[in-house]
Amino acid sequence: EQQFEKVVHVHPMLSLSNVFSVEEFVEFDTRIKKTIGTDYTYVCELKIDGLAMSIKYENEIKLATTRGDGKVGENVTHNVKPITTLPKYIKHPKLEVRGEVFLSKQEFKNICNLEQKQYANARNLVAGSIRQINVNDPQKRNLDMFIYGLINPELYGCETYYESMNFLKNEGFKINEKIKLCTDTNEVIAYIKEITKIRNELEYDIDGIVIKINEYKYHKELGNTVKYPKWATAYKFKSDEAITKINDIFLTVGRTGKITPNADLLAVSLMGSTITRATLHNAAYIKAKDIRIGDNAIIIKAGDVIPRVEKIDFTNRINQVEYEFPKHCPVCSSVLEIIDLEHYCLNELCTGRKLEGFVHFVSRNAMNIDGFGRKIIERLIEHNLLKTYRDIYYLTYEQLIELDNFQEKSVNNLLLNIKKSLDVQLENFLYALGIKFIGLVTAKLIIQNINEFEDLFTITVGELIEIDGVGLVSANSLVTYFEDEENILMIQDIISCGINPIVKHKIINKNKYSDTKICITGTFDKYRRNDIKLKFESYGSKIVTQVSKNTDFLVVGQKPGSKINKASEHGITLIKENELDVLMGEEI
Repeated sequence: EQQFEKVVHVHPMLSLSNVFSVEEFVEFDTRIKKTIGTDYTYVCELKIDGLAMSIKYENEIKLATTRGDGKVGENVTHNVKPITTLPKYIKHPKLEVRGEVFLSKQEFKNICNLEQKQYANARNLVAGSIRQINVNDPQKRNLDMFIYGLINPELYGCETYYESMNFLKNEGFKINEKIKLCTDTNEVIAYIKEITKIRNELEYDIDGIVIKINEYKYHKELGNTVKYPKWATAYKFKSDEAITKINDIFLTVGRTGKITPNADLLAVSLMGSTITRATLHNAAYIKAKDIRIGDNAIIIKAGDVIPRVEKIDFTNRINQVEYEFPKHCPVCSSVLEIIDLEHYCLNELCTGRKLEGFVHFVSRNAMNIDGFGRKIIERLIEHNLLKTYRDIYYLTYEQLIELDNFQEKSVNNLLLNIKKSLDVQLENFLYALGIKFIGLVTAKLIIQNINEFEDLFTITVGELIEIDGVGLVSANSLVTYFEDEENILMIQDIISCGINPIVKHKIINKNKYSDTKICITGTFDKYRRNDIKLKFESYGSKIVTQVSKNTDFLVVGQKPGSKINKASEHGITLIKENELDVLMGEEI
């Protein structure tokens, strides 16, 4: 497989939250008004169904990067340069834009005819073309690109998003002609209705409408969540649907023991994919929609991604029997328990749970053991070679070479990859443990706020919920996990294999804030709290969530609350917002 250089996005490429109806958009607008009042406008754009891209210019194209996970993408500059609608040279010495690479519907048909191959959809073909080794392929396939974002617009005199789009248009970039400035919600709703009517007549695929606050000053005031900007959302069209027969309903077991029912379907084509199974979520979902084996079901793709049984076509129901949810685990036959309306297998020795746990543990965002696939794990469990995670690190050449389809090279590669995984970032190790409600994003946020691995054993719920983006449910789950003695013993067992979880802190330079404890309180006009935190961490400071006698500095914004009183009691030095200007002078 072709390997591409990894590139960190200095400005993350965030996803968008979704609304699926006009009513949900009005709710979004109501939340906006509560924060910034009514003195704002919207810009509406088509949500192009393509591949998101970031492009940096230094008079000419210097670097083109895929979105990746939003924080780290891949350098695909050599395959983006041939796109003819991108300007080859611009007059500004430095510029970074965001956009969407796409194929027109006609070009997609031309490629399928020319190559005598039926590709699933244009979006997948774009992604494949951008990741081709042969630099000529993208040029042959006539890729196109709409630009929809300018980084640091204030440097170019743009105070609104609409101004920045006109600026980029004048620079020679291709801007979507359907962009519209809307003065109120009624104009946005009218735009939604207009585009919904003509979406199938467009020359390219779209999967929604992007709705953004126009004024950049409000972008800063509204801020972002971990995943989404609060100043924008995507109106998603009603999903395409197909009708097919439910052949059977079967259960799968997750690593936490959660049981998920799924529909086995008569194969049907939907949005360019062949669908043979769809999620049924849980017993309550099946009961509410009265889903039965043998029914004809209407299938949609939730968010245009995950197939789901949306509703049943009752007109053709004959004598299908009401579905009764099984009382036993499909893998180990243990009696299922119902927790918060979900069915769970609580048997810690269940091989279904064990399998999913191992699959998660070795996955790319966890321990990242390349070549350690599901089928290999299944065989190792069958041969009683994998009982706990530590067993992975005691596998031998002699054990593996005896397994079917294992050759000397593949055994050696797997053992080498297992050894490589010993040095792992702590955020990935924490994610690998499979703690309920601790996904990779939450794990990263937590690790950014500790100094060493052992801090996880003593961190409190109060300290966790002070971290932006970490909620009470996640905090309780993590603390409960590390209070369980069996979990502690299991972790110690893994560590004893030589695993070295690393907390990666970047120290830029030393000054009077190095090796100090700093607390941040209040809101700030110019800076995001996370940027302030990162700046002090770059000096080697430890950011704490509570003021105590051991705190060295309190960074004070507007509405600081009770922390400023505690700081006064302990004689702690205050750093006010106007003093931050010197510290925050360089871009983070």
